[in-house]
Amino acid sequence: MRLAHQQRHVAVLAGGFIASALVYAQAIGPYLTFDGEGPFGRFLKLFLLPITATAILLIVGSLRSQRPRAADDSTSEQAIDGILFFVILFLMSVHTLLLAVLLNISWVGPWTPRIVVVLVGLTTMAIGNLLPRTRPNYALGIRTARTLSDRQLWIVTHRVSGYVAVGVGAAIVCGGLLVEGAKVAAAAGVTAMIGAAITIVCYVKLTTSRRNLPQV
Repeated sequence: MRLAHQQRHVAVLAGGFIASALVYAQAIGPYLTFDGEGPFGRFLKLFLLPITATAILLIVGSLRSQRPRAADDSTSEQAIDGILFFVILFLMSVHTLLLAVLLNISWVGPWTPRIVVVLVGLTTMAIGNLLPRTRPNYALGIRTARTLSDRQLWIVTHRVSGYVAVGVGAAIVCGGLLVEGAKVAAAAGVTAMIGAAITIVCYVKLTTSRRNLPQV
């Protein structure tokens, strides 16, 4: 199962790199350049997101090799693979939009900000749905000394943060679809900050309530 997840990650990344290479070589249409842009600038613009996604994949893989005590839950591993996949898929989706803009596909440009906001919301919802299934690990999640050492605190914290993430993601999607003009990004940012504040408050309360309880 783990190999299948890795192949899925690599397939999405490979698609991003291949698309960038084709655009860089001007093989699939006119390339939109800016005055004074050199080869390095063009390369960086076309390959930055695939390289970033690859770096995330490698970093998470390295962190996953360091297992906390009793971190052997296969369901948690599948959840981490799922979260990682959605992060990579989001980056490659934004990358596809960037390439479409650079290729001067006229209908994409006006919709790009709204589409990106909706993608952020959908990705947040997908991650929030998987967070409650994770268990203490060094790769993904709210990794503090308390959550890594207290399995039950980790479970409760990520159950709450998962619900918050799904709610925030749904609100961002609605904002992306309904809010007009430049207010789209602002509404998404405010929603994300509210979600982060709720998560922090809940974590502090949960930590305080369990401070004097025996760890599981």
